[in-house]
Amino acid sequence: MSTKERIEHGIRALITGGVLRNHEVAPRLGLHVIDLQALNLVAMAGGRMTPSALADAMRLPRSSVTRLVGRLESAGYVHRRRSDVDRRSLGVEVDRERLAVVTDQYRQQSERVDRALAGCTPDEVETIARFLDRLTSRGPDSDAHQRDISPR
Repeated sequence: MSTKERIEHGIRALITGGVLRNHEVAPRLGLHVIDLQALNLVAMAGGRMTPSALADAMRLPRSSVTRLVGRLESAGYVHRRRSDVDRRSLGVEVDRERLAVVTDQYRQQSERVDRALAGCTPDEVETIARFLDRLTSRGPDSDAHQRDISPR
């Protein structure tokens, strides 16, 4: 197997493992898998996102996102907040305490990343980070179906 094939295989294995893990975690938290994905997107966007931006990122109709945000809010994972700048604008804000409960479900994966990076030099870690940045940010050469999900 070539190095490129090993990388692609590794990425596919990570995606599959993540999807399967989300299917285990979501019911434990009283969420649908798609709710968990939305919560993750909002958290990665700095903990606050407009419903429209969330709908765009998830490629869902705004009405579906309204119901999804309603479920997350009812479960205490997010709060709807008016913008301090534009009182007409509404934002979805992560509840940090409830997010910690979600994050705890992924502690083993986080520790696994820590162990893998512990065997790397700082330059290697930086190379990995740059590679992931390029892979996850939407640029001129990106796949038309890819969404920019890089942290803000």
